Amino acid sequence: MASYRIVSADSHFVEPPNMWSERIDQRFRDHAPHTVKNYKDREGEFFMCENIQPVAVAGFFGSGKSSEELPQHIKRGFDAAPSSVWDPAERLKEQDRDGVSGEILYTSMGMLLFGLDDAELRTACFSAFNDWAGEYCSYNPKRLIGTGTVTLEDVDAGVKELQRCAKKGLRGALIWGSPPEDKPYSDPVYDPFWAAAQDDFAAYPDRAAWYALQPPARAALLYDAAAPNPGVVRGPRARRGIGAFSAAQAGVGRKRHFMAAALLLSDRSRLRSAALFRRRHRAADEAQ
Repeated sequence: MASYRIVSADSHFVEPPNMWSERIDQRFRDHAPHTVKNYKDREGEFFMCENIQPVAVAGFFGSGKSSEELPQHIKRGFDAAPSSVWDPAERLKEQDRDGVSGEILYTSMGMLLFGLDDAELRTACFSAFNDWAGEYCSYNPKRLIGTGTVTLEDVDAGVKELQRCAKKGLRGALIWGSPPEDKPYSDPVYDPFWAAAQDDFAAYPDRAAWYALQPPARAALLYDAAAPNPGVVRGPRARRGIGAFSAAQAGVGRKRHFMAAALLLSDRSRLRSAALFRRRHRAADEAQ
């Protein structure tokens, strides 16, 4: 009987509370993400950074807690966190207990930082996270399959950060789920990033390149993939092909985004069909 290796495709790091302040560029040290005990009238330890809504950290390591246990668990802090938050060797023991051969690891708190108003601070936070994640996964890169975080206000800087991720052994990166409306993923401005993503990860045959688009990415992906000038798909696939593309959590459960994209595609399709009908009708008239 064949044996199968099971790899978790959607696991998460839990960033240690002092990681950001210890690793972020000195210029941003006073504004680094951090945690505080109790927030207003809420008990617990909370992740905070500038304009980001504070979030209870215990939720990031609440796996396995029953619905009855969660209300009390959420009031705890990093004192209740598993040692695998800090120690990758302990993470491997957890994998063994769960019966998995490896995990593709995404940021937890870093996803919230995509909402930072300060793009420079976000860039510095992502760089700090990528340094830490690369070191964590270097303990066993075959089982700890890390992904970085990259912001794309400045595409050239994003390319350099993606290249740094690859050099650190990370297998891909999370990017915006929804790019700015005036710069959708179909815009050729992103082409250098798609090219770098392909080149940096395709250069290593043992690596699968994962490009994760967080919600509401399904709308952007659906739109771009079907548009006359598709960006997300055009960039990587028009070259040599891409190892793997992950639209993480990009199902149609969030109907608003899916329907918006579907309606847009429907309108485009009708317009193209109407134009084609008119051209054929004119051609038929001229032939007579």
